Amino acid sequence: MARYNQNLAVLPFRVGERVDVLLVAGGEGWRLPGGAMQKGLTQHASAALEARRETGLSGRIYKRPLRQARGDERVIIFPMLVVNGAAEATDGASGECQWFPLQRAADLLGHSLKPALDDFSRRIGVG
Repeated sequence: MARYNQNLAVLPFRVGERVDVLLVAGGEGWRLPGGAMQKGLTQHASAALEARRETGLSGRIYKRPLRQARGDERVIIFPMLVVNGAAEATDGASGECQWFPLQRAADLLGHSLKPALDDFSRRIGVG
């Protein structure tokens, strides 16, 4: 039976001369776009939908997540290579989206997401 109370997030990224990650301004600083599991959708499809709703972006979402525990809350993070859209805060975002170099994004997101970002860096061959 599917659980619909899972917290999902997307790690939107683009690759150029460097790898950049898109973050959304939240009540307590910068965060990854995301939300709750949507009934009738897979985890990665739910995460992609939340990213599109919050940022206007779409792309190639990786079906193998970066799993990350944050306190008692489990957050399942899916990397997404951005291919369409212009980053702008939309539904559910507090008003700002911004691209950051991968390492700066890791610093802004804090210690609890470091293992997931390290895993992401290894997967794409950075660092």
